[in-house]
Order: sequence, then structure tokens, then C-alpha cells
Amino acid sequence: MLKLGENLKELRLKKEHTQEQLAEAFGVSPQAVSRWENGATYPDITLLPTIASYFDVSIDEIIGFDITRKEEKIKEVLKKNRILHNNGDTKKSIELLRQALIDFPNESRLLYCLAQSLYSLYFQSGEAYPETDKQNAASETIELLKKALHYADENFDEGGCCRQMLVFNYLEIGEYEKAKEIAKKAPFMPTCREMLLPQTMQGKEATEEYQKNILYFTIGLYHNVYELRKRGEYSFEEKLEISHMAEKLLLLIGGENSGFRQLFTNALQILNLYVGIGDKEKTIKYLEKALLYADNCEKRPDKTKYDVPWLCYCENNSENVMKHSQESLYENLMAFISKSDLHSWMKDDKRFIDILEEIKSYC
Repeated sequence: MLKLGENLKELRLKKEHTQEQLAEAFGVSPQAVSRWENGATYPDITLLPTIASYFDVSIDEIIGFDITRKEEKIKEVLKKNRILHNNGDTKKSIELLRQALIDFPNESRLLYCLAQSLYSLYFQSGEAYPETDKQNAASETIELLKKALHYADENFDEGGCCRQMLVFNYLEIGEYEKAKEIAKKAPFMPTCREMLLPQTMQGKEATEEYQKNILYFTIGLYHNVYELRKRGEYSFEEKLEISHMAEKLLLLIGGENSGFRQLFTNALQILNLYVGIGDKEKTIKYLEKALLYADNCEKRPDKTKYDVPWLCYCENNSENVMKHSQESLYENLMAFISKSDLHSWMKDDKRFIDILEEIKSYC
């Protein structure tokens, strides 16, 4: 039966069960289980549904039938899911992944993607969900990630994405110590893969890796600035200074035409500060900047290289950008204007009216 013995042993070890435990569950002797795993004999065909149910897999997976076709199906689901994410259609992504997990219940990649989509919908989309729904989503996401790590091979979470998301979701349900425990086990930056790997390379390969690191570390640095700005210890002036520093950083690394989504996000943060103090001139200036950054991001040519020498080998690929909702940046900007009630105190300003009309033309 193809790879039945090999698959049985692998599933048993992942479940951390002994041959004796399997023997008791299936009503056979431990010696029988050992012979199955060694390929000396096969279990009775009538036992296959019981064995498949025990390991929460299909019979095809147990006997190793059509493994290539299974992988093709999973890759097709992952491709469809990536397209849905690029379009911000998170709800359809969740539907797709839940359906796929009926056929492949222990597939780590699908489990992780479903966890990612749930977190995106409930905590990053900007939609207002009841607190109980958010707590339930975080709890489900944690269980999905644990299961993904349990069934994964040793290279699955190489980049630490599962563990990163576990930290985020433990924080959402107030389990700060569990989040801290996982975070403390993450590699220290000077010894992480990104710092060490390019040093093992030569020529263009090493240059490309160093450039990718500059890109990743810039986005990571911006995330730290974003979180820092939310701290209550900072005055208005300090928050403004931090926000302008973030803009300069992103422009320095990516250049004027980088299309960094973070430039738009940061411009909204600065806008919010100027709106808060009623500074009309600075509000107009950053409305124009927010629109410019939205343009650069939404209209950037796909699969092109960055135009600064320190990122010239990095591909500026919109397919790699995960959207948390289907709204465009123009719609995000329009929503900000409505929420901030800018119409009420800027309705007579021609510059504001012109900006508003341009945004509407894209929505």
C-alpha cells in the first residue's frame, strides 16, 4: 500500500503517541503496529477509515496515494488565497481556507493562512466587530497556529511568522505573559538569519540579500516608530516630530517613487495631528501628500525594481502586499476626511475642494 508504513510512523510521531497507544486504539498488538510501520505487513482494509479518523487525515493520505495531486491542490488553494488577499477580500479567503481544511485538516500552510486571514479581518481591516467576536477570533487563531506548528515539518516556521502571530493574538486576549514567553525565544537581531545569511554568500547573491534586508529592516523600523508614537508618554510636539522622522526615513530608504504603503499610513497620522489643532495650512499640505502617496502606491508598475541603488535588485511587487480590506487607499483617505469632519471647517477652501474632487474621481 504505497507509503502506508512510512506515513503511519510519521503521523504517530507528530501526535507524540507510542506504538502501544496505537495498538490499544485499533484493537491490535504493538507488534502488529510495528510490522505496519516497517512495511512487513499492512492493516486490514476495514481498519483504514478508523486509522484515518484517528489521525484526522484522509485515507489517501494514510496510504500515500496521489501525493503529487494533493500538493497541486494545496498550491492551487494557496494561489487563490494570495489573490484574494491582494484584493483585500478577507472574508472569501476565510471561506476558501475553511473548505480546503475539510480535505486537508492537518496541512500547516492552510492552517497558518486561515489564522492570518482571521487576524486580518478582526484586527486589521478597520471594521467594528463586537469585543466577544474579536476574542473568539483570537482564541480560534491561537488554536490554528498551535496545530500548524504541531503538524509542520522542521522548516515550516523558519521565518517565525506563526510565532509572531501567536504573540499578537495572545496580546489580543490579554495573555501578556504567554506572548512575552514566545517573544523572548525569538532570535536576537545580531544573530538572526538576515544578519548571518548574506555573509555566507558571494557576489550578486550577497548584494541581493543585503538589499532585501535593508527593505525588511526599514519596514520593521517603521513598525517600531508607529508603535512608539502611540505611547502616552509623548507630547503632541514629540509625536509630530516622531511622525516627520518616520516620513524622512521612508523617503530616504525607498525614494520618492517607492510606493511604500507606510508613507500613506504615516501621512494620515500626521494629518490627524494637524486636524486636532485646527492647523488648516498643514492639513492641506498633508492632504496633498497623502493623495500623492496613495497615487504612488496604487499606481506603481508591478514587478519593477526600486530606483535607488541600495534597493536596485529588490522587486517592487504589489502581489506581495497583503490588503486587510477591499477599500483602496483613496477610499481610506475619503473615510478619514469624513470621520474628521473636514468638510465643516474647510468647505470654502478651494484647495480642499480640488483635492476632494480628485480623491472622488478615484473612488
